[in-house]
Amino acid sequence: MKSIMFIKADYGNLSKHFKAKEFQCKDENKYILICKELITILETIREHFNAPVKINSGYRTPSWNNKVNGAPNSYHCKGMAADIIVKGHSSQEVAKYANSIMEQGGIIKYTNFTHIDVREEKYRKGV
Repeated sequence: MKSIMFIKADYGNLSKHFKAKEFQCKDENKYILICKELITILETIREHFNAPVKINSGYRTPSWNNKVNGAPNSYHCKGMAADIIVKGHSSQEVAKYANSIMEQGGIIKYTNFTHIDVREEKYRKGV
């Protein structure tokens, strides 16, 4: 079972390199859902590449997810997904490394970013 927190976006630090605000929905909702296991994976990626990880999209409210044509049952709405860019590294490099450390969860390689989620089953696209 995943550990998901319901917190204010101004909560502060979630880990060594990530703040809650980085995962805030683009609609500026004051609250977020965030999964502790996702933060652990992102920290591992950050440490491996020794480079900043930018969160393009973290938590999404259902209304924002609909506005951006997100998947109807998006893991972003559950606080279990992030679209990331690792400074100085391609989405292919990031996806390949994520695949090497994640037995479960979703990894989707896009041209300019990598989607990481901590779903229970294994899902890969473009990796």
